[in-house]
Amino acid sequence: MEVIVLSDGEETVDEYAEPRRTGSTNAQGKRHRVAREFSDGIEGIVKLQQGASGTPKGVSGTSTDSKKARKGNSKVNAAPRVAPSKRAQGDYLRAREAAVKSCVFDLSKMPRGRFTTARTVKAMSAWGGLWPALREFMQNTIDHLGLAGADGLLHPALTLEHTGLAPNDATLVFRCGEVDVCVIRIREDQLVIDQAFTFALHPRALETGVLDSTKGGAATAGGFGDGFKTACIALLAQPALSASVEWEFEAPNGQLLNWRFVAAARPAVGSFRASKVLEVVVEDGASAAESRIGRTREASGSRDAVGSPLLRAPSMRQTICAARVGEAFVRCVMPRLMVFWSLAHGRSLLSTECGGCMLADASAQPVVPLAERQPEPGVYVKGIYVRKPFIDGLLMTFDG
Repeated sequence: MEVIVLSDGEETVDEYAEPRRTGSTNAQGKRHRVAREFSDGIEGIVKLQQGASGTPKGVSGTSTDSKKARKGNSKVNAAPRVAPSKRAQGDYLRAREAAVKSCVFDLSKMPRGRFTTARTVKAMSAWGGLWPALREFMQNTIDHLGLAGADGLLHPALTLEHTGLAPNDATLVFRCGEVDVCVIRIREDQLVIDQAFTFALHPRALETGVLDSTKGGAATAGGFGDGFKTACIALLAQPALSASVEWEFEAPNGQLLNWRFVAAARPAVGSFRASKVLEVVVEDGASAAESRIGRTREASGSRDAVGSPLLRAPSMRQTICAARVGEAFVRCVMPRLMVFWSLAHGRSLLSTECGGCMLADASAQPVVPLAERQPEPGVYVKGIYVRKPFIDGLLMTFDG
């Protein structure tokens, strides 16, 4: 960790700093491999863009210059976004409905109780702070709901609306026409992610290496669920965060199912030291009408007890509590996930015809709403930050 100075002059620990080494989750590992495969090609592209000064045109030559530009270039206008077409919206909603059908099973036959993951809760240097865990949770949400298009930016069938201007009191709504697809509620020490088109998970997701036919099957590195378990462990292993993670699923018939992730103590035995193991308590919730989050269906556009718009079932709510998680999400996660961006027209140094690969100056882009800063320079694969850029100040995005 390192000390940084926030935009308001407050000095704090950079909990969001890039990990020192790569984690082992399936998607993260794949993205790092792809980034490495593109590195040689990027070096060639950069040489073509170099001017007489030896730096890419339009790119700051020093880290200090690029940081000043990202903070001060707030007047850059975003390129006009084409309004979603009815056809695109219809195709998107049909795809979400089909995805839900592939995940349905009989909830009455699903076991309840306390399940162990056989994963020890201990600090991991590559998962320190809040960024790695929040990236994993958001990556799962983006992938499951298809929030990103082929270029990593917001899917062309969706719109993104913001309510509230304060970083610790804001709501983000991803919407397809009149349908709320995902709602993110940001508070100082709490992050609530509501997502529609999400059927309850079976506890088999807690097994190590279990395969999911919708996520590449045997081609995945760690199997389904390895990422979210690691993210939960990373949060629970940091006492200073006072973290907790809870999930709630709502079935189409209004039935609620709760998952609570807990660090369960294990006593010392023989030569093995005492430790904590990640366990998940799976239990039935109240009926939808009596739920602690107050979900009702009395009127469209109604809101629940924590102020988020209600979503159509089947749906899922992720509640992540941790010290300063709201600030971490706004200041670090949003500038590192392309679904939250709007890019400036004509400000890329190089882009492909398909729109998924791009080389651009980060300081020439509009600020990310709420974050009050430009997108984070770096290498991005499918819209998600994977590492620092090869050349300071650049955005390098890839679609595969």
